[in-house]
Amino acid sequence: MSSEHFEVLIVGAGFGGIGAAVQLKRLGIDDFVILDRENDLGGTWHVNHYPGLAVDVPTTTYSYYFEPDPNTFEVTEDANARYLAAASDGHVDGNRGGIEFSAERLRNQLRRTGKTISRRSNRLARYSGLALAGAGLAHFTSPRMWEPLTKLSFPRNTRQHVYTNGGIETVLGLGFSSKQTRSLATVGLIGYLAYLGGNAIRQSQKP
Repeated sequence: MSSEHFEVLIVGAGFGGIGAAVQLKRLGIDDFVILDRENDLGGTWHVNHYPGLAVDVPTTTYSYYFEPDPNTFEVTEDANARYLAAASDGHVDGNRGGIEFSAERLRNQLRRTGKTISRRSNRLARYSGLALAGAGLAHFTSPRMWEPLTKLSFPRNTRQHVYTNGGIETVLGLGFSSKQTRSLATVGLIGYLAYLGGNAIRQSQKP
């Protein structure tokens, strides 16, 4: 399967998906594709079939404003499918991706999207961890810079606490920068922040 890139990926060719596509085109965005695992558009109206299936509200509230439904009251599933097909004609046609009905294509696209998000999140977490570790090391190279902030939680033996906090932040930062130890470092970071915050509150309440 060739790799394609679209500005927008719409999952599902039901009422929501078709409506989103039309709004994108009205905004001048036609670099999108609609993917649906079924073999036709319609969403729930294509998938579900049972006797008496129909819209239970006036169709004026169950149709697009740009494509008013000529029917007024209850509409069956077949009529809904025809309406949605008519609404998509002329409104969605002409965009670069069109509508594709392929379960495999949808799964692969979502898998790639998930991997991209995961890579970006991992990169952000790694850089955040390294920044925290760098701040921790700065406690040792420039302790005076950290004394005013540290004094809020530890007014006594402040310099010693500057070094202690620096060591903790260095270890937590390095742990957070690695995917293997990130969960443990996250728990440690939460505990560390609670410890600092609790001490600061206690000191502020002293007369």
